[in-house]
Amino acid sequence: MKFKTLMITKAVVCLSFAPLLLFVPGQLLNLLGSSFGPGAYK
Repeated sequence: MKFKTLMITKAVVCLSFAPLLLFVPGQLLNLLGSSFGPGAYK
């Protein structure tokens, strides 16, 4: 895989996750197996 192809793939993944993290962070982090909010590290 060429470096340019890798960077294009990375940009597409980042651009697809950015709006989700901005507008629905709780649901996205829950889907990924993480928690969101106060007391997340208990």
